[in-house]
Amino acid sequence: MINSTKKTVIMVHGLWMTGWEMGWLARNFIKLDYEVIFFRYPTVKIDLTKNIERLAILLNKTKRPYFLFCHSLGGLLALHTLHNNQEIKKIRIIAAGTPFMGSHTARKIAKIPWIGSKLLGGSMDQALLHGGPKSIPNNVELGIIAGNNCVGVSRLFFSPPLPNDGTVAVAETKLDTAHHIEVNNNHMGLVFSQEVVELSHKFFTYGNFNK
Repeated sequence: MINSTKKTVIMVHGLWMTGWEMGWLARNFIKLDYEVIFFRYPTVKIDLTKNIERLAILLNKTKRPYFLFCHSLGGLLALHTLHNNQEIKKIRIIAAGTPFMGSHTARKIAKIPWIGSKLLGGSMDQALLHGGPKSIPNNVELGIIAGNNCVGVSRLFFSPPLPNDGTVAVAETKLDTAHHIEVNNNHMGLVFSQEVVELSHKFFTYGNFNK
């Protein structure tokens, strides 16, 4: 049972992940008196449309107030979901390392013979290759945290444009009218960063990163 007097953070993980990698982040939100819910979804076996439906069900049944913290593909899923369900009340979202403009790395993976499309699975065509919606619904306040520490396997093999977090280029994370900030982390480091926790808490509280 969700305690409606507390703030709630719904955690939405990225491609090939299960949510376990966001455990450190969740524990730090709990220390700040948030309750945490993990939205776990198959990133490859189920297509984007079905995952949108599943996330919408969770959002509609969760007691207010709540926020979303999304990593990588999770931010694309969240923005698609909120575009399709604009009756949801005003909500603040953090998207960390999300390629809203599409992913150079994903496009390179997709070209790998035989296995490229299987690695990206149901998320490929509508999300990672081309990005999400290029506008933000009126009920959404979006804070984007981009890493600029270009350490990662993807950098070695797929060379995303600089600056990048080793997987996603900073330029790929940007959306007009969103609040945007860069931090010195690589892609996975974004979910193990005290700075990201503090910036997220600030955005959830005030709606910007400047307070």
